[in-house]
Amino acid sequence: MRILWADDQLELAKTFSLSILEGNKHKLTFVDDGQKALTLLNDRVFDVVILDLAMPPGAWGGLWVLERLRDLGHRIPVIVLSGEGRQPETIKAIRYGARDFITKEQASTELSERLAAILGELWSEVHREVLTSFPSQLALAYKRYVTSATPQGKMRAFIDIYEQALRLASIVGLAEAGLHNVTISAQVVAQMARPSIGTWHRIVQTLNKQLPPGTCLSKFWRSIEEQTVTEVVKTRNEVAHGYEFGELKAESWLLYHQPSLFAWLARLWQRIPFSVFAVLSSSYDGMTLTHNVVALEGESAVLPKRQVMSKENLVLHHSYLEANADDRLIIPLYPLLLIEHGDELGSWRAHCFDGWQSDRNAPLGGGEQLRYLELWSGKRTDSLGSVVKSLPSSIWRKPPNDR
Repeated sequence: MRILWADDQLELAKTFSLSILEGNKHKLTFVDDGQKALTLLNDRVFDVVILDLAMPPGAWGGLWVLERLRDLGHRIPVIVLSGEGRQPETIKAIRYGARDFITKEQASTELSERLAAILGELWSEVHREVLTSFPSQLALAYKRYVTSATPQGKMRAFIDIYEQALRLASIVGLAEAGLHNVTISAQVVAQMARPSIGTWHRIVQTLNKQLPPGTCLSKFWRSIEEQTVTEVVKTRNEVAHGYEFGELKAESWLLYHQPSLFAWLARLWQRIPFSVFAVLSSSYDGMTLTHNVVALEGESAVLPKRQVMSKENLVLHHSYLEANADDRLIIPLYPLLLIEHGDELGSWRAHCFDGWQSDRNAPLGGGEQLRYLELWSGKRTDSLGSVVKSLPSSIWRKPPNDR
């Protein structure tokens, strides 16, 4: 567990921390004021914050941090350290969103137990949120995971959660690469013709290094444990090459890897860095465009509708990525992701980019048909009309050293 501890009395905080370190593999980061805590929470990912109220900036810097987190929409669980349980500042901290408070006199004896209780309660919230408000790629895969009846089925669904996460992260990164003039190498492009889970993993790793800090991809990717992804990719390849996991072996594998999955989903739940939508209609009031959109969220094919404001024109029925940041940046996803009406009234279909029809080793001609994976059915199709040259220029053009 990644814990951020903010307290201007660092030596005392480190003494209190000994009670939660014994027998646990927690990673603690200490800071001595609220501004440093907020900066770290914007730049890195933690599972929980332990926050002293009486510290800089000002007399009650802990309250300032809680207020800023609330205003930013950040949902990281916070345990407040208070000198006195009934003081007005402690009550205000709970109103600002703190999960619990502990007096410093009780910290050595009660902190570990309170921490475990809060994280246990938190998982029930995260479970509901994954199914209802996470990107549909993850929500659907997670639903298959929690409803699988056998250890082998659950294990396959577990792997699929990560494969869908890698596919989604790749699509987000490819769209952002076009925005930032980042060109994909010819070697990676060649592998994208028929991508595997390993291909998606390499695309994410490559783009995460090439894109500037603060992109949607980097914020999404930093919540995940790279070691777990590597192990999942390795297992997926073993299964693809015929290795069979029996019931006991699958149960053991799941028991070992499930904590990493739950921790990742809880971190992502704190603040999902982007949303995906398709435009249904638009109106203009002389200053701002208002778009009625359908959001690709949750496991249901009946997707939620909402409004998105922009200053630029958006193409009807095209899909877009909206960065959940102060500038609310909107990035085209078409034709990497297609969203269209489903067969049943009120239902929708989503087609995710899945390579193109071609010989993997043949040079691109520009007319190759794109292949897609439909989310709810799991079927692959290559008859949707888009061609390779309609992909973002970051994929199509060659970098200087490839010419």
